[in-house]
Formats: sequence, C-alpha cells, structure tokens
Amino acid sequence: MRSLRDENSENSRHDAAASFPWAGTIVVALLAVAAYEFLIIAPRHERLESRITQLDLENQRLRSDVALIDDEESEASETESAESQPLVEPVARPLHAYPIPASAGFCGEDIPLDDPEVHQRFEDEWNRFLVNRHWLVSWMRRARAAYPPVEGMLARAGLPDDLKYVMTIESAIDPRATSSAGAAGYWQFIGGTGRRYGLHHTTTLDERRDLDKATQAAIAYLSDLHAEFQSWPLALSAYNAGESRVRGTISEQGTDDFYALNLPRETEAYWFKAAALKVLFEHPERYGFELPDDGWQAVSCDTLRIQTRTPRLDLREVAAAAGISYRKLKQFNPWYRRSYMAAGQNKLVLPKDSVAPLLAAFPDAEVVGAAPRLAQRRDEELAAPAEVTAPGETSSVSSQPSGAPWH
Repeated sequence: MRSLRDENSENSRHDAAASFPWAGTIVVALLAVAAYEFLIIAPRHERLESRITQLDLENQRLRSDVALIDDEESEASETESAESQPLVEPVARPLHAYPIPASAGFCGEDIPLDDPEVHQRFEDEWNRFLVNRHWLVSWMRRARAAYPPVEGMLARAGLPDDLKYVMTIESAIDPRATSSAGAAGYWQFIGGTGRRYGLHHTTTLDERRDLDKATQAAIAYLSDLHAEFQSWPLALSAYNAGESRVRGTISEQGTDDFYALNLPRETEAYWFKAAALKVLFEHPERYGFELPDDGWQAVSCDTLRIQTRTPRLDLREVAAAAGISYRKLKQFNPWYRRSYMAAGQNKLVLPKDSVAPLLAAFPDAEVVGAAPRLAQRRDEELAAPAEVTAPGETSSVSSQPSGAPWH
C-alpha cells in the first residue's frame, strides 16, 4: 500500500508535466544547437583562423618584397642621377626674378602702376602668365603666322597695333576656340554680335573662324566701342562684358574712370591681361620666353574663289585635287563646319604649291589674294591623301554665277 507522500509526489510530477508540455521540445532544440555548433561552426571557425594566419604571413612577405624593391630602385635612381647631373646644377627662377616693369601701357594709354591697387591688379595677371609659361610658347608660335595679316589690317584701319593681343587672350590664336557662352573663333564673337558685324554663322559655315573676316569684324566693333566710350580700357571692358553692361555700370556708379569702376572680376582683369601679355611678347628674351630658330614659319598661301553648282562639294575631293590631306585642308580653312562646301561661291585657302593642281582639277576656280597661314616646320611635308571621289558628284564647278554670296 502506497504512502500518502508517494501519492503526493506522483501527483506533483503529473501537475508539472501538464503545466509545461513543451519542456521536452526545448531540451531537444538546445541539444540540436549545441550539436550544430560543435559539428559545423567550430570547424569553420578553425578554418577561418587558419586562413587569417596564412594571409598575415603572406602580407608580411609582400611587405618585405616591396621594401627590397624600393631599396633597389632608390639605389638605381641615385646612381642615374649622379651620372646625369650637370657640372652646374640649374636653379629654378622664382617669380620675383621677373619683376613687373616700372611702366606699362596699352593702345597708347599709360597704366598708373604707381597706384598700389592698380599695381596689384597688373601683377596678378603678370604672374598668371609667368606660372603658365607653356601658354605663351604656344601663342608665340601661332603668332608667327597670324600676326602679320592682323597687323596689316589694324594699320590700314588706323587702330592701335596692340589690339592683336586682344585676339590672343580671347582665343589663344586658335580658330577652334569656343566658349561656354557660345562665342567662337579668333576674336570670340557670339552669334548675335558676329551677325551684326557681317559674319555668317550657319550649320555648314562659321566665318568667326576666318582670320580675315573675323578681324575685319573685330576692327569695326572695337572702333564703335572706342567711339562710344572714348577710352581703350572701357572699350575693351565692353568687348569683354558687352557694351550694355559697361553703360549700366557707369550709370549706376557715377564714374567713367575705369580704375574706379567695380566690374566683374574677369572684365576688370581683361585690360591688365592684355597689357601684361604685350610686355612679354615685345621683350620675350628678358623673361625667358625667346623661341629658338627651330624651323617654324608661316606657310605661304593663296586665297581662291571656287564656285559649285551642285548642292555640295566634298572637301575630300578638293583635298585630293590639291594634293594635301583632308586634315591640312581643314586647318587652312577652319570656317567649314562640315565635310563639304555648300552650293555657290566659296572661299578656299591653299598653300601656293597646291594651287596649280587645284586649278587643273577645277579650271573655273580663281586666285583672288595671298596671305600667310598655319605655322609649321620648313621641312614638314604636306602628305597627299588617298585618291577620293565624292559620291554622287561628277562635276562640281560651274562657270555660271549663282548669285550666292561668297563665303
């Protein structure tokens, strides 16, 4: 016969089992987790630790190799440097080795460099050129071909010769130069101002890139600006920022003294930039810019008038007839925006040696003038392209006038 204590203990076990029916499930789950960690996780952890140890050893080996290579290169560099070192070590010349001149002027107007603020404004542009010396080397080369015709046109118009430097700071004497505002060509005319002064700008032609025509337009524009403002600093400010901007600034600030006006930063610097460039171009040897006689010169060219009766004349056909490459033809005639001439009378510039072959192929073309173009080496050859026939065109020249304007 069971005792009362045994009955009470059994009842308690039944009550506990009834109260926690899921206790066995938890125990099984915990055992499964422990088994997973022991059988799966632990081996993986050991493998990762082993891999990390291997990578650390590899990293140490690579560092050692790199240090060894650096030491070898350093020794080689020191040896090479010692072998190539000149007897007298050159010394880089600091900016103060090229002090700004005691006096400067532009277009016949003196710049008051005795005024500390004016002196600083001039010096800012002066140092900018000295720091970027490669600019001037390129510009001086291009000037050999571009300056002579521009100087002649300025002289015939009675304008200061200094204005050629305006073209230089505008475009770096590069007909392909284009600004974010849409200005283009040698003198950086925007479309509206260019059309006002007779420069055609179409999908196929951009006369802002024609040195002769763009310079004539710039002469007319600068003449008008100087006639209005009676001051070259103000005229050039208007050329840079627009005449309306300068008129409004003068009216708002109550003065027409350029040096007292508060203008946009670029416009204020424009006058000083042109004046500083003039000094460096006129005395390059004083400032370390003198170019050697390295064979670069302007190519002697002729200007021709050629008329087409077909909708277009492929420039590849023209280049082949002239015996020069398409690239050279485009360099001599940068105003053509496409690979062809439109119908009508067209302007064409060619090296003198290429004129006779062109006239033989296009007998109705005629020579109308001569001008230097495109500086290149004396011994450089104008490579002839592969023979090309314009597709769909058999005859491109007509002796009958079309009435179209000469581009």
